[in-house]
Amino acid sequence: IMDYYDLDAILAEEEKVQVEFLETALHLGFLDPTSDEQDIKLNTKVEVPLWLASPLHSGDFVKILPPRPYSPQWRKNLDADPKLPFPNHPYYFVNGFKIGTLLEDESLLSLLQKVSNERQLHFAEVCLNETWKETDYFSFTRRLTESERKYFTAGFQMITNFEEWRRKQSKLQTSDFNADAMKKRKRD
Repeated sequence: IMDYYDLDAILAEEEKVQVEFLETALHLGFLDPTSDEQDIKLNTKVEVPLWLASPLHSGDFVKILPPRPYSPQWRKNLDADPKLPFPNHPYYFVNGFKIGTLLEDESLLSLLQKVSNERQLHFAEVCLNETWKETDYFSFTRRLTESERKYFTAGFQMITNFEEWRRKQSKLQTSDFNADAMKKRKRD
């Protein structure tokens, strides 16, 4: 469950999903920009933000139609290559888990979990790889979802800080060694 004040959670739930009304909805015609009617008729399909679709779906007023990025074709592609970039879907996993939970779609939930784990492992390997320093940080991170970008940036910063600390420790140890050597010479 995301934090109430989490800006990313708010932005994630603003993503539009298509719903189909399972009954006539009185005085909700304003949700359908293509209609001048005051009400939404049975079986009408409209796009609404995920934050609105969720309670409407839970109340059995609408049926959520899975967005294209969670379609069988995308799932197949994602299963084949978990490292696929999501340039137009910064909240792909957050919304995918929410939609999967609402639709009780176990196959979507397990696929998203598997892919998320594989991608996190890949990012950890990239952070730890010495050849990473030659790669452009921004060209890599722009292909990530928002949460992945946060995790990757934190990991990258942690590795950078560790390497800086290790260099300082190495210099300190070298200085200590030289100081010890100088003391021994003076005693002789």
